[in-house]
Formats: sequence, structure tokens, C-alpha cells
Amino acid sequence: PEAELRFQAIMTLLAGFLARLTRHAATGEPPVTYLREEEAIFARLSGIHGLERWLALWENTRRLEARTLAVNLDKRQTVLTAILALMPGEMAA
Repeated sequence: PEAELRFQAIMTLLAGFLARLTRHAATGEPPVTYLREEEAIFARLSGIHGLERWLALWENTRRLEARTLAVNLDKRQTVLTAILALMPGEMAA
């Protein structure tokens, strides 16, 4: 259960990050940042995908988390897959 809680925390943080990127793509307003370092990350990532892609990434991340928990998939691989999907060309929407 401790590993599961850590996994859920990581996936929740990633989904929240993707939600902020999606909101930024939809509204054009600067994303809410909680850490100074996030500003640079948002600046780098915001231009590589459009709204549809960010929304698909958010949905897929949430779906992947649920599936991983439901059928006991490798949690480390799930986190890595979700992070790599942020990069261009890594995941088909």
C-alpha cells in the first residue's frame, strides 16, 4: 500500500501539471505555478503541443493510472510512460 500511495501521489501531481498546461493552451492565460522552476518547464513545454494534444495527454494519464491500479501493472513503467508522453512524437493521441 505505501508504494501504491506514492504512485497515486506522483500520478496526481503529473495530472495536475497536465491540467494546468491544458488550461493554458485553452485560455492563453499564464499557467498557475507553485515552484519557480515550473515557469521554465511550462515555457518549454507549452509550445510543443496544442490544446487537443494536452487534453489527450491528461486523459490518457488518468486512464493509465486507473488501469495500472486495476490490473496491477508495473507502476514505475507507468510513471515513465506518462512522463515520456510529454515529449513530441512519443505518444499517439
